[in-house]
Amino acid sequence: MRHVGSIVLINSILVTVVQTLTMTTTTTSDVDDVESGCTRRLTQQYVPYTETYRARTWGIFTLIKSRTNYKIQHNWVTEKICCHGWTVQGTACVPMCLTSCVNAKCVMPNTCECKQGFAHTPNEEKYVCEPVCEGNCTNGVCVSPDRCECDRGYELSTDRLHCLPICQQSCEERNAHCAEPDTCACQPGYQQDNDTNSCEPICSESCANGSCVAPEVCNCNPGYELLANSKYVCGPTCENACVNGNCTAPNVCSCHDGYKLGEGNATMQRECEPICEKPCGNGTCIAPGVCNCTESYWYKEEEQTCVPSCKIPCEPHGVCVAPDTCSCFDGYRMIDTSAKENEVSNNVTDEYTSVCEPVCEPSCKHGKCTAPNFCSCIGNHTQTVDGQCAPFCFSCENGVCVEPGVCQCLKGFVRRSEHRCVPFCENGCENGECVAPNECRCNAGFETNSNGTCVEPCTRVCKGHAICVEDKCECSYGWTGRDCDQPTVCILTTDWNNTHLDGLAVHNETNSTLMNVKRYAPDCYQCNETASNKSLCFVITSNDSLSTLGCFVERESPCYPSPYHSSIDAVPKMTGTFAAVAILVMAVYFTIRRQRRKKMHAATMQTALYPKAITHEANECLISEEESHDALLTLNLNDIEIN
Repeated sequence: MRHVGSIVLINSILVTVVQTLTMTTTTTSDVDDVESGCTRRLTQQYVPYTETYRARTWGIFTLIKSRTNYKIQHNWVTEKICCHGWTVQGTACVPMCLTSCVNAKCVMPNTCECKQGFAHTPNEEKYVCEPVCEGNCTNGVCVSPDRCECDRGYELSTDRLHCLPICQQSCEERNAHCAEPDTCACQPGYQQDNDTNSCEPICSESCANGSCVAPEVCNCNPGYELLANSKYVCGPTCENACVNGNCTAPNVCSCHDGYKLGEGNATMQRECEPICEKPCGNGTCIAPGVCNCTESYWYKEEEQTCVPSCKIPCEPHGVCVAPDTCSCFDGYRMIDTSAKENEVSNNVTDEYTSVCEPVCEPSCKHGKCTAPNFCSCIGNHTQTVDGQCAPFCFSCENGVCVEPGVCQCLKGFVRRSEHRCVPFCENGCENGECVAPNECRCNAGFETNSNGTCVEPCTRVCKGHAICVEDKCECSYGWTGRDCDQPTVCILTTDWNNTHLDGLAVHNETNSTLMNVKRYAPDCYQCNETASNKSLCFVITSNDSLSTLGCFVERESPCYPSPYHSSIDAVPKMTGTFAAVAILVMAVYFTIRRQRRKKMHAATMQTALYPKAITHEANECLISEEESHDALLTLNLNDIEIN
């Protein structure tokens, strides 16, 4: 029995596990749908079977016995399971209705479907279906499908679908119908006439010149007929149509605005003729203010008349004064279209050969005359202030545009690029830049010499009697030598009474060049006869009175220079002085050298001194007068003629 209890316990546990698995399987979609509304379910049952076992009898001996035991057997069974609101009926699920369906069938849970000939009535329960009659059984009751029972005073119609009122007298004769028992009502389109107690037709609009004979039907009076666009208005009729007018009474016409009755007689109907305020001239008035022009004329609206037509338009520079005849405005002229076919319209014929074109004086060169004295330029040309066309250049610096895009340089300029001319310097402007024709601007560290060339500055010291040009000394008048320190003239000093001075001219030229020559040139003696009218003489004054006269004499003349005035003898004496001022001279040299060079250059160009040859212009080119003052001697300011 102990073994049986264990087996039963094990079976119970197994059944519990199987049931759990069965429930789990059912809720986890392992249930197979066999058919709609059916499911498969795993079931179990205890099945008996015979079991053999050994039972100990005595000692080591056993006895084989048998017994009945049970095991769990699992089977799949198909069951019909209906949804909520449905119930099993036989092998199918049918809907359930809480209330029985009257004249209907329960087709869905709590939903009744009426039988044929029945329908749900408004405000009735959904479980009740009432019979339906096609005519709604007005004035009666529908007792079964399409079967009415009429109220009192009503009877079934011939189709047995309606209940009609019963009138003892006929209503149709009075355009009415029996609306209620023994009560007539006018037919639609009619209304009760209280005077005649009959129904009269109704027209929504009054029948003008006629009467309403049926609902919305007018019958016109004699001499009138319904208008085409209205069924209520009867218009008068005229035997003959009123063209351009209205028939306002039988056989009476009234003309439209812009028309008037033409001439006529008693036997003829007068017609309406159009009115044109202005005479059409070369045309006929065919409508109010409209003319039908004759050939070669056309109607001009703003003038309301027929004007001549020109096949070649005269506008906008002329006016057509006769068929195919133009008159040009001022500033325009007629052109021969046979010679200028491209200037007129395509429909020009040999018969018409003139149009108007503008006149430009002078004629348009490089352009087209598009208005009197107005040129429209063509190509790469532009209009000038005088209205002519000139070639256009994008840029023409220092030049003149002679053709479109072509520059001609001004005098002194050469072409550098297509649109630019630059100044030309004949010397090439080495060490500088040509800024104007034959004008150089030197680079830094260079300066312009006498011929306009840029050269390096001079470093030589030319003893004060010359200018430095390209590092060489160019001596002033009266001096020579490498450093221009050798005089070429000496000074002959004499008094006013010397007979050898007859015919000489004495000048008052006060310039620094002569002063320097006077200051540093040696004296001459025993050479009075060497002075001639080619010698330059000057007055030597003192603080007392005019006493002596000095003349320059060439060193090559037969004279004897004074030893103590010789420049060669004076050099050793002046060496110390030059050494003392050398540093000062070098310090200011570069400051004044450029001005001195320009001023002294004019003096170096003079190779001989003649009477009255030193002019005011030459005086401006000599050395500054401030350098020439002598402590004892000065030059006179007046010319003195010696006879």
